[in-house]
Amino acid sequence: IAMTGGVDIEDWERTKQKQAAKLKSRVRKGIPDAIRGIAWPHLAGSSLMMKNNPCMYRDLLATPHAPCEDTISRDIGRTFPKHHLFKDATSLGQGALMNVLRAYSVYDPNVGYCQGMGFISALFLSYMPEEQTFWHVVACLNQKKYGMADMYRPGMPRVMEIMWTFDQSMKQYLPKLADHLDAEGLHPTMYATQWFVTLYSYSFPFEFVTRVWDIYLHEGWKIVYRVALALLTVSESTCIDSKGHMQVQVHTAEVLAVALEIPLTTKQLTAWHDEYQSSQTPH
Repeated sequence: IAMTGGVDIEDWERTKQKQAAKLKSRVRKGIPDAIRGIAWPHLAGSSLMMKNNPCMYRDLLATPHAPCEDTISRDIGRTFPKHHLFKDATSLGQGALMNVLRAYSVYDPNVGYCQGMGFISALFLSYMPEEQTFWHVVACLNQKKYGMADMYRPGMPRVMEIMWTFDQSMKQYLPKLADHLDAEGLHPTMYATQWFVTLYSYSFPFEFVTRVWDIYLHEGWKIVYRVALALLTVSESTCIDSKGHMQVQVHTAEVLAVALEIPLTTKQLTAWHDEYQSSQTPH
């Protein structure tokens, strides 16, 4: 399947439906780095969003006062400080990142800005122009398949659900390790919250992060849980031997191979989601 600049949105939609199995296989093997900036917006539907709203980003940037502007300014320098695009205030990336985050806070004041948004936006800016990055953030936060906005709105309501769900998945697939970490007083919220809130973009090798995002944008949340379980699986002995510290080793091919073998299903994730929601509802 050729994913190139010459593929228009309608052709892409037809290809996605007709060659679904082939596309899934190719994406899981890794999208070539040179075309991620085209493939990711097509996978997430953000190309179509940008096409259908040609003036909106410019209008959002023109808004004189943006919520959270001071907070965004303070955080910009802490986002990928070692990456050449974002290393200092004069770098191209910092200005673009400020624009994207500021525009989003105007676009969706109920979410505004949360620090995790900076890492995913910076990741997108590494592959695509500023306006496309904005629409890609919109897609990831607001499309039901991803629903990341609920992780970032005040109170971060989805984060507790995600961590509870991950805890359930550990008990099912890694019961020995789950018991050990529990005995050590290490709850998943202490080491895995950042994995989920930034979808691994904060502290993992770039190649690893992009491979996870390839699959996430195509398939949704299941891969995020599978990867978290795989990270613990491949370093289980290290985790069990350590005293109070998580020592997770990352070898991209190994972790992804293990992740894709974990028999976690969407049906199971949905059941845990429903169980969590019902536990939060007053009876």
